[in-house]
Amino acid sequence: MIRRPPRSTPLYSSAASDVYKRQVKNVPKKLPLDIHTFKSKPCPCLEPHSQKQCIYFHTASDRRRVPVFYSYERCGLSKHSHCPLEDACPKSHNAVEQLYHPEKYKKKMCHEYPNKVGECDYGEFCSFAHAESELKIELIHEYEMDQNLYMYYFKTESCPFNHEHNKS
Repeated sequence: MIRRPPRSTPLYSSAASDVYKRQVKNVPKKLPLDIHTFKSKPCPCLEPHSQKQCIYFHTASDRRRVPVFYSYERCGLSKHSHCPLEDACPKSHNAVEQLYHPEKYKKKMCHEYPNKVGECDYGEFCSFAHAESELKIELIHEYEMDQNLYMYYFKTESCPFNHEHNKS
């Protein structure tokens, strides 16, 4: 069950806006985002705002557990019904838990890369990298071209780029 703060102020009051601004004021403006707490607490903001660019969750499908106890693999029961293990389940229950899991976060480029990263709906909260420097993996084209590269990495590493390019 999602808990929201009590509505002691009207939905669109300036007091609610001030509370939200005080809480969001400490959000890091630069990457890396704190993916251990991201979307793990209910949103205190009572005003309409972009849920994609908010550090808090708004619905059950937007909620994340702290990623210490589950893997990024999707729970088969959570896709179509309710998982009986709930928060004790060792697998992810939604796309947010998968995409922002430390083992998946920033391991691929955003689908807006390279020409439209400024148009990404998620902005700085995107789970995908907007620049090569944000990637949490080593890029194969940065390796030294030697025998070890071809023996152990070439064609075995996952490519982080989502756009068409020469993959050979």
